[in-house]
Amino acid sequence: MKQRGIALLQVLLIASILSTLALFLTQTAQQQVYIATQFNNKTEALVKNYDLEANVLFGLLTEKKGFHSTLGNSVRENIYLQNFHGDEFQVSKEQYIRLQDLRGLLSIHFPNESRWFKVLQHIGTSEYNAMNFLRKTQDWQDVNTVSSYNLQEKSFKNGPIQSLNEWEHLEYTAEQKKLLAKVATIYKGSTFNPITAPSVLIKALYSKVISEQILTSREKNLLSPSLFTSITGELEQNKVYFYPSNDYKIELKTQVGEAKIKRVLYYQLNPRKASPVNLMATEG
Repeated sequence: MKQRGIALLQVLLIASILSTLALFLTQTAQQQVYIATQFNNKTEALVKNYDLEANVLFGLLTEKKGFHSTLGNSVRENIYLQNFHGDEFQVSKEQYIRLQDLRGLLSIHFPNESRWFKVLQHIGTSEYNAMNFLRKTQDWQDVNTVSSYNLQEKSFKNGPIQSLNEWEHLEYTAEQKKLLAKVATIYKGSTFNPITAPSVLIKALYSKVISEQILTSREKNLLSPSLFTSITGELEQNKVYFYPSNDYKIELKTQVGEAKIKRVLYYQLNPRKASPVNLMATEG
């Protein structure tokens, strides 16, 4: 009886070990399947992201971006070109785009004092600090070491700003820098297109009544150059243009399962050149 009892315990012990091993192998197999699925989803999301990029570039290079009676009326049938002012739009269940005409942002290389002054005051900057910001930005980039106040510059680069992180020396808060980063760019010249400016910039540059009229008209796809002029009184002059440029910030987001891919690309396009696509920078 004693030997039978020992044998039974041995059988139970072996069965317990085998059950534990089987459970471990099952969990390992499930983990491997999950990892493999995630890898496949990541790869598929990346392929979809690059496919989305190709379609956006094709649209920008082949579709007209001028105006007829409404903003972008000539490209409304192309789902990849729904707006040029940075509002996110959905192409499919798994694909999202933000398309920002860089002409609709403020140049940090050639800061327009009037516009920058309005933006800085809009975020709560005092008149003195706003003017000081502009002076420091210009002094940082100019080719001499004498400040705008005819004093020796304490810090300078003597070259164009190549990253918005260079604002660190201007001692702005993280919140202010975050907002400024939404309205500024280092990838364009001094021209400006208020019609393709992001909503936050429209609100900074115009009164509440005027900005609401602009944004409401744009949301309804009614904002033509003539309507913009009738609302604001502004005309195309002094490097202000009402048509999209060929320089873009493109944000592409794709998702497959839990796998997400996000890339931000800065493109300079010229359909008439032998090399029509110039990738200036990437993020992500």
